[in-house]
Amino acid sequence: MSYTRDQLAYFDYLVDSVVPGLLKKDVEALDRAAIDLKWSARKAKSGEIDAATYCEITKPLLASVCANTDSGDSEHAYARDVLLKLDNFFGVEVAPPAFTDLNAVLEKKAVASGEKDLDWNKSIVDLLKILGVDSSFGNRKKIAMRLGYTEDRLEAEGSGEMNIWLHDKFMVALANHGGEIPEGLA
Repeated sequence: MSYTRDQLAYFDYLVDSVVPGLLKKDVEALDRAAIDLKWSARKAKSGEIDAATYCEITKPLLASVCANTDSGDSEHAYARDVLLKLDNFFGVEVAPPAFTDLNAVLEKKAVASGEKDLDWNKSIVDLLKILGVDSSFGNRKKIAMRLGYTEDRLEAEGSGEMNIWLHDKFMVALANHGGEIPEGLA
């Protein structure tokens, strides 16, 4: 797969300018998104993955950046802009995720829940509480398994790692569905 000069410049910009900005935020979900964005850009630039695969990998990562940054942040603006242009830039069609100010939606839900001192930005238990979803370990495990987490991974890493992973996946799912819980995850 060969890319145009503009596409190669895009990969360089992503790796050299955007990823360091995400890593400075010191937010675990953004750190993981940054590392994965860097990996996918390098794989595409080296020709190991084609444009369609690159877009399929990159869109959820950029949606995660939007979900985990404030709408006024430069990283949020960049991620949103790239999401809107990615298909045209690479000449492929991948269904775009829905856009919403997820933080504002979840903030409203947190207030409406009546729960106090919830850390829904980091805690899957608190996130599920504000959404009115059963936050028990059994339900979190069931949701994680639906999203691709495995029993072997749970046994090897423990429930803490599953909770972190699930929070990231759930935030991306919410971002991709306009702040609403996707069918099958409640």
